[in-house]
Amino acid sequence: MSTHRRLALAALVLLPLAACDSFGLAGPQSAPAPAARAIDYRADDLAGMIFAINLPAGVQVLPKSSTARFDAGAGGAAGRHVKATFTLADGGDIDGQLPPPAAGRTYYLLGFGARDKTALRAAQAWLGKQNPPPVVSFTVTPGLCMTSPPGPGATGSVIPVSPGKPPFLPLVTIPVASVPPCR
Repeated sequence: MSTHRRLALAALVLLPLAACDSFGLAGPQSAPAPAARAIDYRADDLAGMIFAINLPAGVQVLPKSSTARFDAGAGGAAGRHVKATFTLADGGDIDGQLPPPAAGRTYYLLGFGARDKTALRAAQAWLGKQNPPPVVSFTVTPGLCMTSPPGPGATGSVIPVSPGKPPFLPLVTIPVASVPPCR
């Protein structure tokens, strides 16, 4: 077969494929991922979120020592204050919402128990009725321990994830060099 015939045959095979793409008939294009955003403390369900603690190898989370604190108001009794203890969470509801952890890192997934969920939802319901909205503080303090040194400058982060919602910005970066050894 001559070179011209081969080129003509190749063009006949490739032309329909090129036409599909040119006319928008190619398969569905993946949309760009939505931009990460800050938590809206009046609208986002804090109690239903899962908090992914992204840590280097050798650093572990102690769920019963990990807490979150929600404070709304100008201080004093007039506001709402909740201190919640984390429990290990099932990540089934957020599959695919987090990128795979980088090499040498892992996620620990934490959530809230029923009593803490109720308290957080009540505090958020109160917050939603306040006009103007009071000052809100939400802090997550993971309890950590170390099985092996993570290396100089190593950090962890806390990433809130809400099932089926766009991603949130990380809440905090955690220096892990001074984490105590696990017992």
